Amino acid sequence: MNTVLLRHCPELAGLLPRGAGAVAPWRHVQPVTGGDGRAQG
Repeated sequence: MNTVLLRHCPELAGLLPRGAGAVAPWRHVQPVTGGDGRAQG
């Protein structure tokens, strides 16, 4: 599953669990907000 996610969404590489499958808990990150306070995406 990790390879499928990385193939289609390589920007998720830093969030995927290391040494575990994609169904393991992912790392938490702080949301990036724009000037209006809303999360960018």
